[in-house]
Amino acid sequence: MNNKGEWVVDGEYIISLGVGKDKDQAMSIARVNMTENQEMSSQDEAHAKLIAAAPDLLEACLAIFDVTGGVCPEDIDIDSYEKLEAALAKAT
Repeated sequence: MNNKGEWVVDGEYIISLGVGKDKDQAMSIARVNMTENQEMSSQDEAHAKLIAAAPDLLEACLAIFDVTGGVCPEDIDIDSYEKLEAALAKAT
C-alpha cells in the first residue's frame, strides 16, 4: 500500500488522513476536475468516491487472492476470478 492514511473525499479533493508523525495531518492525493460552474456533478462525486475507496478495494482484493492461494475456487466463476487477477496486476 502506498499510503497508510485513510483516503476520504473532501470537497473536490481526495485526501489521506493521519499521515504525519502525530497522525493529525492530511495529504492531498487527487483533485476532481469539476464542471465549468465549479459544481461537483454526480459523476464527479462517483469518481471521487471510487478513488477514495481504492486502498480499501486493493486490500480486499489482495486478501481474497491470498485466502484462495491464487487458485480460483470451484464455486466462483472463472471469468470473475480472472478479472480479480487482472485488477491486481494493474494495481500492483
